[in-house]
Amino acid sequence: MHRAPVAPREGRRRLDRRPPHEVVGRENELAAVESFLDGVVNGPSTGLIIGGEPGLGKTTIWEAGAASARQRSFTVLTARPAEPESRLSYAALADLMGGLSADLVATLPAPQSRALQVALLRAEPGDQPPDRRAVGTAVLGAVLALAKLSPVLIAVDDLQWLDPASMHALQFALRRIGTAPIGLLAAIRTDMTEPLGENFASAMPGAATLALTPLSLGALRHLLASRMGASFSHSILVRLRQASGGNPLFALEIGQSLQRDGGAVQAGDPLPLSKSLRDLLYMRLGKLSALAQRILLAASAVSQPTVALLAEIEAKSAVEDALREAVAARVVEVERDRIRFTHPLLASVVYMSFTESDRRVMHGRLARVVRDAEERARHLAVAAAEIDEETAAACEDGARSAASRGAPYSAAQLALSAIQLTPALDEDATLRRSLEAARYLYQAGDTQNARALLRTRVASLGPGPARASALYQLAVVEGELGPARESVRIFEQALAEADRESAVSIRIAIDLAWMLLWGGDAIAGAERARQALDSARALGQVDETEQALFAMTYLNCMCGQPARDDIMRRAVELAPSMTQVPLDRSPMALYGLQLMRWGRLEPARSLLEQVHSIATERGDETSLSAASFYLAQLECIAGRWPAATAHVERGLELAALTGVNSQEIRFVDAMLRAHFGRVDEALMLAQEGLVIARDAMEPLAASRFLATIGFLHLSTGHNSAAGTALGEAWDVSWSIGIRDPGAYRFAPDLVEACVATRSIASTGSTINAEEATSWLEERARVLDHPWAAAAGARCRGLLRAVAADPEGAAVLLGDAIDRYTTLGMPFDAGRTALSLGQLLRRQKRKRAARENLQMALGVFEGLGAVVWADRARSELSRIGGRASTPYDLTPSERQVAHLVASGHRNREVAEALYMTVNTVETNLSRIYRKLGVRSRSELAATLKT
Repeated sequence: MHRAPVAPREGRRRLDRRPPHEVVGRENELAAVESFLDGVVNGPSTGLIIGGEPGLGKTTIWEAGAASARQRSFTVLTARPAEPESRLSYAALADLMGGLSADLVATLPAPQSRALQVALLRAEPGDQPPDRRAVGTAVLGAVLALAKLSPVLIAVDDLQWLDPASMHALQFALRRIGTAPIGLLAAIRTDMTEPLGENFASAMPGAATLALTPLSLGALRHLLASRMGASFSHSILVRLRQASGGNPLFALEIGQSLQRDGGAVQAGDPLPLSKSLRDLLYMRLGKLSALAQRILLAASAVSQPTVALLAEIEAKSAVEDALREAVAARVVEVERDRIRFTHPLLASVVYMSFTESDRRVMHGRLARVVRDAEERARHLAVAAAEIDEETAAACEDGARSAASRGAPYSAAQLALSAIQLTPALDEDATLRRSLEAARYLYQAGDTQNARALLRTRVASLGPGPARASALYQLAVVEGELGPARESVRIFEQALAEADRESAVSIRIAIDLAWMLLWGGDAIAGAERARQALDSARALGQVDETEQALFAMTYLNCMCGQPARDDIMRRAVELAPSMTQVPLDRSPMALYGLQLMRWGRLEPARSLLEQVHSIATERGDETSLSAASFYLAQLECIAGRWPAATAHVERGLELAALTGVNSQEIRFVDAMLRAHFGRVDEALMLAQEGLVIARDAMEPLAASRFLATIGFLHLSTGHNSAAGTALGEAWDVSWSIGIRDPGAYRFAPDLVEACVATRSIASTGSTINAEEATSWLEERARVLDHPWAAAAGARCRGLLRAVAADPEGAAVLLGDAIDRYTTLGMPFDAGRTALSLGQLLRRQKRKRAARENLQMALGVFEGLGAVVWADRARSELSRIGGRASTPYDLTPSERQVAHLVASGHRNREVAEALYMTVNTVETNLSRIYRKLGVRSRSELAATLKT
């Protein structure tokens, strides 16, 4: 699949849309904190303990939770104890309760008031100091008094340093708060090897723990960019995450060291560590004996250290002694035979504490004892002090082994080592290994380095078949990163230089056919695929014949010819043998897209999820980015918008990491936001995307953004602007030869805009509403196209409604609703029901109008389409009628009401109904208003009556 060019620098920054110091990569954790605060308000009271190793971001999440509580008008009692204070009685309690007014303390019973004042050092203890129970009772009384005024949050950072007296008082109080709106939010440091403890959490019924996990690769990229303004290559980011263990503090430290060193590290070299980070971690290592440190060097140099392996390079007794010493120092853990460093950075510090010469010697010793070809190659590469063909060949073999196991990043590193070790005069080996390295980099998502490597190799070669192979691979990568037309130019140059009687020339022609489609000439692409098919058959190339036949069939279908389901299914069956075909352009992927355009969503989802799964297994982030784009589109059409949102978020992360698919993900992001009714955000994204697509002369991308802009204008009632944008989208798609009706999903929007402006005869483009409708109807009949049949009925119904044929319009719109419902397209069905409800209202058929409008409203509210829900609600209000009863709730509202009444929290309801939390809250507000209730308990009682 083609990816349009990456946005200009300013555009890429906008895609991130993050303030400089916003919490990065902790969306789920922040949502958990917000859900916890909901629980404090709605009861029963809860506690949440946030835990993790130093630097993982506990305090950041804790601070965000406390700030959110203040915004919600909580009373927030805060304590941030430190280690020296842990030996002082009631030090933390003084922080928590020190701000209590004297008047409030005075309202407590005299024994409690005195006990609390003594604990807070406001009164002398006297001859009989208060016991711990009295202090605990006083704390309980104080927080209960505060809770009568507003919800209370007890927020404690670094819970591990809480002094015992304060801890006892808090635990005593928290066990007894009952249903009062009081919650505990605490952060606790856990060691690198220790699980998050739950002792304190047990003080409150229903208390939960939130163990922070390492940041994702995408989150680390955002973190480094926002805090340092740094942008590292994908391969460096992968290594940085491995070294830091996903710890944001450690990642920033390593990132700053990398930035000082220029941001580049040679394959096989360790990442630089700052002195402060080395000093922090070396505290555990400094007391180890020289023998233990040497044994740990071997363990740090091997990917999967075991006791048995180390015993092959050192005496077993020495290994056992060294490991006992390292375990006692909490540097490693030993489980059965496996050895694991308690943190990846400890392995790095051990490794870097030795000289380069010592490390080379150790890698040489390990190379003689490891069994795995990939592992052996890596050790040989680091041990090699000079160019060596035998070692280069071992690295090449190791790279292929890694690639076959779905580890393209490891394969790329070994392939780059193979190039460095290849003798300069061996040009064939250098070219072969360079092409392999570029392919592995591309699969791993490091497309920028893949392009740089290929450009260097192309520049070093003269015209001919050898350069054709390099040009071919460069054209593929350029198609991911740059304008399609530049990629087409390089493909054509590669084809001109390739051996005409080779399988390579046929593969170049096939890929050129695909790129012509994405570059704006579907007809030329289909013809090029036909020529490739003729050549493949003439040369007896079986695999290439199947690939060319599939490409020709698919492209012919895009150009309006009948679909050949038999050929496409056969291609899917043969796909495993098409090893040269990128996964994102495999028969599974493209047939899945074709099925989606036809409206056959279930089989389309099955195929596209397989693509996603295989890409994940292979570590092919380039194809995974495309699969996220495909599935986001499908789930948006299918009305599974939370799933679509998840795919968009993953796609945005991958696009930022790999540099590919940025325009595609931008489009589906804008489209989904438009459906949710986030108009300004969607319009900004679509307009930026349109500018980029036009600058790159990529009409297919431009038509997508124009259609999105048209939909946004239609949603907000700007019908004339909608007609202009949608008419241009039609003209652009038509001009590049696309005739598959499924590629014109915006056609009903075009007709609706025309009807709304009464400009049925002309839209300001080469197409008008009547022609578009007739074309959809004709294509539906000729191609047996399910989606076109539904869209044609909808469009014809809209036209009949303004042509003084309301009865015929109602029949057609009802038919379209049934067709969309059968296809599993709820938003389209809801849009059509809205149109039918409007028509029936104008005919004074109130009951039928209300039924259709309520159906539309239920669909829109269930999906979270707020703009369209408002339109349906407005139409309903124009009908009038009696007030709502529990049985007048929309289907969506009834589902939400019953789940909430049965005790489910908002987030649980959202997950159960595939809604966003905001949509649940909006539904709940409307339910309360309709039924005249003010709480969940009143709602439950009302529904029981």
